[in-house]
Amino acid sequence: MAEEKMMDVNENEVFDWDSEIEVDSEDRDFVVLESGEYDFEVVSFERGTHEAKAGGKAPTCPKAIIKIKIATEAGDAYLTENFLLYKKMEWKISDFFRSIGLKKEGEKVPMKWEDAVGCTGTCKVTKDKGNEEGIFFNHVKNWIKKKEGDSEWN
Repeated sequence: MAEEKMMDVNENEVFDWDSEIEVDSEDRDFVVLESGEYDFEVVSFERGTHEAKAGGKAPTCPKAIIKIKIATEAGDAYLTENFLLYKKMEWKISDFFRSIGLKKEGEKVPMKWEDAVGCTGTCKVTKDKGNEEGIFFNHVKNWIKKKEGDSEWN
């Protein structure tokens, strides 16, 4: 875990206008997953704000930024998911909390985002084609809900 925290500190380092840069895209470890179901661990949470875009559907609202880690034979894959905190997206937020065992079906609970860090669950990931030839990226299609009897119920 200490190594992950060090990585996060380095990745979030802010440059000033005179900073030196070195890392090339080829130097980054980026694991692209095939579509499928994967176990994950929540490794970080941060607060943000979603700014409404002209013609967009979502209003300006708070945003929870969750980073998950999926361990694979090819290495660890990290996915970042944004949860927009407004009524239309309540189902997605609820599914996430159910997937990590912090909410039961039909239960009304506060969104304790800090408690999500360290929790584990299962999600369905898709492999999507990017705008450039040969570029792919992953995103969580849906969160697999834990049931109370599951061995990993939090």
